Amino acid sequence: MTISRRDFLKITGTAAVVSRCAATDAPVGEPAPDGAPPDTVVIGPDAAADAMPVDVARPDAMDASIGRDAAPDALDAAVDVARDGAADARADAAVDVRVDATVTPDVGTPDVARPTCRAPAGSTVLRGVEFGAVSLALDSFPIGVMAGDMLPRRAMIWTRYDGRRRVIARVVEVNADDQILDHVLDRVVTPTAGGFIHLDVTGLTPSRIYRYAFFEQVGARLVARSRLGRFQTPPDDDQNCGVVTFGGTSCSHRNGAPHAVLTHAANAKLDFFLHCGDHIYADDREPAVTLDEYRGKYADYWRIQGMNDVHASTGLYTTWDDHEVRNNWNPETLRDAQVEAATRAFFEHRAFRRNTTDPDRIWRRFRWGRAIEMFILDARSERRPSTRLTDRAQFISPEQLSWLQTALRNSDAPFKFIVTSKPITDRPGTTAAEASDFWAGYPAQRTRLLRYLVDNRIEGVWFLSGDVHYGCITHIDTAASPFHRFREVYMGPSGSGDPGLVDCSADGQNEIVVRRLNYTRFRADPGARTLQVDFIGVGGDVICGRRYTL
Repeated sequence: MTISRRDFLKITGTAAVVSRCAATDAPVGEPAPDGAPPDTVVIGPDAAADAMPVDVARPDAMDASIGRDAAPDALDAAVDVARDGAADARADAAVDVRVDATVTPDVGTPDVARPTCRAPAGSTVLRGVEFGAVSLALDSFPIGVMAGDMLPRRAMIWTRYDGRRRVIARVVEVNADDQILDHVLDRVVTPTAGGFIHLDVTGLTPSRIYRYAFFEQVGARLVARSRLGRFQTPPDDDQNCGVVTFGGTSCSHRNGAPHAVLTHAANAKLDFFLHCGDHIYADDREPAVTLDEYRGKYADYWRIQGMNDVHASTGLYTTWDDHEVRNNWNPETLRDAQVEAATRAFFEHRAFRRNTTDPDRIWRRFRWGRAIEMFILDARSERRPSTRLTDRAQFISPEQLSWLQTALRNSDAPFKFIVTSKPITDRPGTTAAEASDFWAGYPAQRTRLLRYLVDNRIEGVWFLSGDVHYGCITHIDTAASPFHRFREVYMGPSGSGDPGLVDCSADGQNEIVVRRLNYTRFRADPGARTLQVDFIGVGGDVICGRRYTL
């Protein structure tokens, strides 16, 4: 059956990310900037494409995911783009956060802000670069695709390839209706020995939507492909393009498969997605110790339908916690060989741009135009439990703490999100043993960070975390503390824990408690200076939500 290009892309698109900030200066229809020869590939007419439907109603569909991926990626480039630099001075005036307590959960899709940055008028849809005539090859690309670490003009794309043919990476720019506007590149990519492909795609345009896929090539023909992926580039750092809508979660245990909440996230037209740790449970059932065992765990988890869906639907920013290695692992005592295997597998299975001077460094920062700055921490591998109750307590390294403090002080973004796998909240009712795994178990360093925020009058700070197997919006300390003003959102869990209590009007330190599987949706509006936080359940409904005004 032959269908139109528009219908084909609507059918095959996993999540059409709405471009609210399309720049106006990029020409349409120019050759790919990477110099790929125009006759590298031959594509036939439109045809049905990524035909695995997204079905959130199927129970226990552990291995029926859209991309049964179990393939490695080729490190095409490990480039660290230093985006630190002097930011505009932030306003010195202290601003309290005001809560709109009358806001009730809204079960509808959030309104999309009127765009302030528009795509070129009258763009011509290119022909000859459609994906639909090439059949899916889930055996060759068994664990899906992923994009990540997006910058205004570049992004990482990833897959694992299990075949023996030549592989071509294709990237195209699309509009909000998934019509192809520009053919960005066709590039030959060489998988690593494990089959992994990491490609740092450069020459992109800020605030644009991109589609990508990986193809098997025989002669001049593309004969099979991965599923389609999608990502959006952020605006330039000094560009204000209105509301930013993103999602986040944690604790994606396979017990929650097929992860309906992640499939809903994939369908939610998110600008990007955060995963703040326990992306897999490598210590589940038969715990992984060797590299091959860790690769097997990732292959198992990346095949799960919801996981596969959200990885392909939008760009990701990620960090880790303990279960990517072993439950509550101690960096001072765990065997180096196991940590090395787990670390290698972590980077192998993500669209992650490696740091050129410190390739295993996880902490880094990203901006989304003038609206948002994200500070993604490594709250696991640098801790020193032997120092926990001393004046030199080390939950994160002194280098990471200094970097974070300086970056926060220099940031002019109204919304500053600190992504930490472990909560910083001094949680009421937590035992001493439980607290020892959190920021509160390292009180001297926790106080040092929070005191820095107060003393330097750094406003708009939110902590985003996970780990505790329930969703929550909470003050990080009691009302008597000078740190009470700061709030934290526990995102998820998307796969761990059992359905239970929901309290949308909790009193005291906690403002919302959600003991159900969920992902968290954020709508940051820099113009109105509001942040809407909603917990989305397995049915796609808003379980609880609240709006805050800076």
